Amino acid sequence: MGDGVMYEDYEYRQCVRKYATCDILKHYAKESIDIYNNTENNVKFEEVPIYNKRTGMKTTIHQFHIAQWDLLEICFNSIKYSNDYRNKEIDKNAHYSLINLTKIRSEILEKAAGLSQENLFKHLLCIANMEFDLEKITMQNRFNRIYHIMTNINKNPKYNQTDKVCYIDFSKKFYEITGFDYDTYVKGYFIICALVIGFKEPDILSIIERFNFDISVFGITKEQLMKILTLQSRDYEFYKKYDNWNILKYFPIVKTKKDSKFIISNLSALLICFSESMYWTIRNYYCELGSRNFTAYFGHCFEFYLNELFETYDIKAEKLEEDDVEKRPDWKLETKKYVFYIEQKAALYPMETRSIISNKRLDTLNNYINSNIKRAFTQLNSYEEKIDKTIIRICLTFETIYFPETLQELVVPKVDLKGEEYLNWIISINEFEKLIYILSIDEEKFNNIIDKKTELEKNKSKDGRGFDSLLEKEKNDFISNKINYFDNYLKKYLKKNNEDA
Repeated sequence: MGDGVMYEDYEYRQCVRKYATCDILKHYAKESIDIYNNTENNVKFEEVPIYNKRTGMKTTIHQFHIAQWDLLEICFNSIKYSNDYRNKEIDKNAHYSLINLTKIRSEILEKAAGLSQENLFKHLLCIANMEFDLEKITMQNRFNRIYHIMTNINKNPKYNQTDKVCYIDFSKKFYEITGFDYDTYVKGYFIICALVIGFKEPDILSIIERFNFDISVFGITKEQLMKILTLQSRDYEFYKKYDNWNILKYFPIVKTKKDSKFIISNLSALLICFSESMYWTIRNYYCELGSRNFTAYFGHCFEFYLNELFETYDIKAEKLEEDDVEKRPDWKLETKKYVFYIEQKAALYPMETRSIISNKRLDTLNNYINSNIKRAFTQLNSYEEKIDKTIIRICLTFETIYFPETLQELVVPKVDLKGEEYLNWIISINEFEKLIYILSIDEEKFNNIIDKKTELEKNKSKDGRGFDSLLEKEKNDFISNKINYFDNYLKKYLKKNNEDA
């Protein structure tokens, strides 16, 4: 890192140190609530007049683009470089100045100028997955999918529950780790989210302490609510061990040094954590043990989930059994016009790839690509049948991967292909659920969508080729009508609240 960069970083740290961390957390948490409540995509645009300090005259107007990740980064940097014992007020000028300086610092530290074209593509993937996670809140989809896998499929005896698949009783394990049954935990987390949104106040402890309504009608006590906060929160020392602000996205409830407050540092991060709380609680437990049992079993659960999706819509897909001699994809789906080979990948993007300043981001992304995406396409192209239909090979991801065509261009040309390059696709489970529903009710419409996708891929369209845009206006029937646990909880709480009002 050059002297200029070191100087810029030193100046930035000095600026952050002027303000108490507890005040920074509360201030920008309130900004995150405002952005969440008043914008569509979790991004706010503001025009701020700039004045000459000497004359007091307005000189220009600065356009500010304020996003949730900017606010998280400021909060994280304050935890890293400041403390709770500062007296300077965060006024309007300080508010905009910290946002602006944080953006400038990030641009300097990301060091994108000298990257090769391939690494620049990877850098852009890191940006997309860092930003869109917070920009497009899909809490309901995430919650329903994970809840269904970890409570319904996990308990269904028709799916393998033996050591062969490293079976884990998720509800039992969650109780062992947290002391909560998952439904009670969900109720508590649901109430915490509702309180922050409703009161527009990130100091959750102060809300609970002055909250007179008897929450026991929801099947949870204030004591249990406090235990959940204690369980989910982390102190400053925990965050200081990391160099990536994304850790705040995974653990957004911060326990301050001064007065031991619990601050919800970012509302969007809290909602993401709510939807994935059981997944990460158990995954982290096994990770700390150095065990891969959770990731291995969750991968099988993803296969069981897909089986349930096919059965729900009466789609005749064939599960291809593993063969010691010949590598095979997980599934074969044949329609009147197409044959789809499908290889599932349940692994999530590692945290280090959700950063634009981490030195490890490209190495971590390379490892993820090679061990998941490239391996999937290698498996898909190791299998071939003589079929007089168009064969399309699909890497189906549990995680939503933004700009999948960019990742395809990085991986597919490096694989020994059996068919045309443009017939190898990455699809996320969210888009795949929509496709299966469309196939079940209107195969002609399904074919038109696949035809359009094929044409875009063949011509390498620069205007976007992902199913996210092709299916943007299509509803996800499976999530909204078949496994909508989120709305069921919501209706139950609202009904109970109205009955007791």
